[in-house]
Amino acid sequence: MTKGLTFICLGNEHWECGNPSPLIEIMHELSRENTVLYVENQYSISDIFDSIKGKKEVPVRKILNLDKRLRVQKSRTGSNVYILTPPPVLPLNKIRDKEIYKKLLAFNARILETELRKSIHFLNLTDIIFISGANPDYGLALMKKFNDSLNVYYTFEGTDEEESHEQALLEKEYIEATDVVITNTEVLYNKIRCFKDATFLIRNGVRFEDFYKRSMSISKSESITVGFIGIIDKDFDITLATYLIENLKDINFVFSGKVLDNSVLKKLEKYPNFTHIGNKKRDEFTELVSSFDIGILLNKGDSHPPLEVGLNEYLSAGKSVIAFNYSFIKDYKDVVRFCSSKEEMLKSIKEELILDSKEKKEKRYERARGNSWERKAEIFQTIVKDYIDKKLYSKA
Repeated sequence: MTKGLTFICLGNEHWECGNPSPLIEIMHELSRENTVLYVENQYSISDIFDSIKGKKEVPVRKILNLDKRLRVQKSRTGSNVYILTPPPVLPLNKIRDKEIYKKLLAFNARILETELRKSIHFLNLTDIIFISGANPDYGLALMKKFNDSLNVYYTFEGTDEEESHEQALLEKEYIEATDVVITNTEVLYNKIRCFKDATFLIRNGVRFEDFYKRSMSISKSESITVGFIGIIDKDFDITLATYLIENLKDINFVFSGKVLDNSVLKKLEKYPNFTHIGNKKRDEFTELVSSFDIGILLNKGDSHPPLEVGLNEYLSAGKSVIAFNYSFIKDYKDVVRFCSSKEEMLKSIKEELILDSKEKKEKRYERARGNSWERKAEIFQTIVKDYIDKKLYSKA
């Protein structure tokens, strides 16, 4: 991995949020050998008032600079990361007129630019690689403001902690103007690749070492647990879930994740071998997944593709994974059992409980290790470095 690069990341969430975005995960890794300045979500004046009224949690003291806006924090790799909480901006999320929106956005961007320039000067940052993480409008408004050597738009799906407070009316303009676009799903990649050649797909990774080490130390429980981590919504296969729970009465089914359809949860809660433990934070998944004997995916076909993060967490803990024939994850067929019916899925669960082996676990570990966030960061940095070299070559 290249050393000594400087990354400024314009995020749309807290650095320490419960379920960090792919951008934050990669910045944790890149901070080992590079300088990272992460700019947290741009809160508006109305957010501050909502916080005072107790309607939401907002870091008011940092926003108002009562506590330091710019600070140093340790990443999970033990390296330093600079975190900047910007000053408050005007609320834009209810503005529908594009021209008015652009004018107010420019005003907000100047506030952010001023604060960023102070941080850049204080930290003596040069040769900046500017990354806008799922924040295209501000990315466009701050384009070429810091003499950056490369401008990257990192757009992703799958974060469920916080959403950007602003609209994204200017995304297409930003995609056309930026140097490189990186996505985390095939859907986004295929959509953007149609009009942007410099578009790359880096699928979500996993904190492999966390799950691997915990799986090595956890003791075997006498009871058997089948686990599911995911969203319970209209794409959740309630028919399949009830079939498995009804036909495996001696097995505990433990589900975790957001519940967007309470009627589905109520149907499952009547079963004594079913437990839903709520929506856990990413840091809490290590213990949870390690307690499973088998992990299952319960979405209806490809209508709501299972997040690759969750799949790799199962594999990082060495767990058997059983799923339907999702085309989205077919390249995992060497380590995942794919089923075409509920009867086959039931049979697969019973067989895996008997036929699982040390050799199978080692194969899962190896596959997940290749999908670690450390590996994803290496891919990210290779793409960035190649495009910096191309820009330098074109100027020569």
